[in-house]
Amino acid sequence: GEIQKITASTLDLALATGEDLATSAMVAGGTLRAFGLDASKMGMVTDVMAKSFSSSALDLNKFQVSMIKRAHHCNTLIKEQRQPLWFWLPI
Repeated sequence: GEIQKITASTLDLALATGEDLATSAMVAGGTLRAFGLDASKMGMVTDVMAKSFSSSALDLNKFQVSMIKRAHHCNTLIKEQRQPLWFWLPI
């Protein structure tokens, strides 16, 4: 089911960021839920997260804090303006 769909992407995120798997899974899963996405989109979410972390000073902890503040607002904007997820993620 859903666990199998997200395992590889979450493991890749943990390896790319050097964070532990549990924290990576918690943050990635929370982001997925915050945007109302299903498990099949986990690869897209973790790819955007990894790209954000590798191209800026953003890390998993900063990302988690910013998503707590932004997720609801971003989800509303995505639905209203039909912008893609990556457009609203904190980079």
